Amino acid sequence: MADETAALRYDAPGEIGDSARVIGAYENRVTGSSALEGVVLRYGFFYGPGTWYRLDGTIAEQARKGGMAIIGDGNAVWSFVHLDDAVAATVASLTAEAGVYNVVDDDPLPVATWMPAFARWVDAPGPARVSVAVAREAAGEEAVYYHTHLSGASNRAAKEKLGFAPRPLLWKDA
Repeated sequence: MADETAALRYDAPGEIGDSARVIGAYENRVTGSSALEGVVLRYGFFYGPGTWYRLDGTIAEQARKGGMAIIGDGNAVWSFVHLDDAVAATVASLTAEAGVYNVVDDDPLPVATWMPAFARWVDAPGPARVSVAVAREAAGEEAVYYHTHLSGASNRAAKEKLGFAPRPLLWKDA
């Protein structure tokens, strides 16, 4: 798992890498400034009210229509965070020590684990399995990257310095 000292995924393909490089440049300006002290919050994938990952959200709808698939081994590890927990961490960061904090839950899970559990949680069929080659052709390199290269993140610093106490991932044990 990546801790707060880990660099963002600059080598990621397409828009993912482009975004990581832009965000990384902002992070470097905040953490490298001699004129100010700042806090950088790195959020996991949001779930909960108003997000894609909720019982009546876009991803649940996609799952119920049989539109979820695990690419390759699905060994990329995702870190989620409930929206309410992210808000609490953001508020706590207003008076926190300067630095970088991963605002993620305690349950980073591989795609091959979280996706079937999510499908059960939303009463959807289990996700299909798709080869990397087929997925690359159908959905592109970025989709493959999300299923094969993420490592998840540690929330140790946020817990220690922000008093961050994330709830368990809602569908982890579904």
